[in-house]
Amino acid sequence: MRNIRRSKKLLENYVCPRCLRQINKCICELYPPQDLIWIDINMQEMIIKLNEKGYKTWGCCESHTDATEGTNIHIAFAWDYEQIDVNNLPDGFRWLKKRKAIVFEYPKNITQEEAEKIKIDKLKLLSDWVDGLPDGATPIYD
Repeated sequence: MRNIRRSKKLLENYVCPRCLRQINKCICELYPPQDLIWIDINMQEMIIKLNEKGYKTWGCCESHTDATEGTNIHIAFAWDYEQIDVNNLPDGFRWLKKRKAIVFEYPKNITQEEAEKIKIDKLKLLSDWVDGLPDGATPIYD
């Protein structure tokens, strides 16, 4: 029974490659199982919104592993976008131009409990930032 629960929980992270919704909430007809995309459950709504607004993403992480060992919260974009003001990011986040990513790195020497509290706060800030981005993203092609 334990493995079934664990498998079900892991399945929540897989989304349809077309609509980006969890496979049990997919609005598409059919898709090959090998094309499913892993998006951490706490990032799914943000990634769907970004892509619907025209900000194409190619990777993200909610720092679901031990944040005391160097993981971070991030969203990587396919392009730079005119509408992303890198000087107006959520508190604690920074823009990595080379990776085209917004990133939060945890402070060093924190406990896992402190990391979990920070994670909840930073995911909320990131979600609010995503909500505030305008629709109709304009890619910058270098």
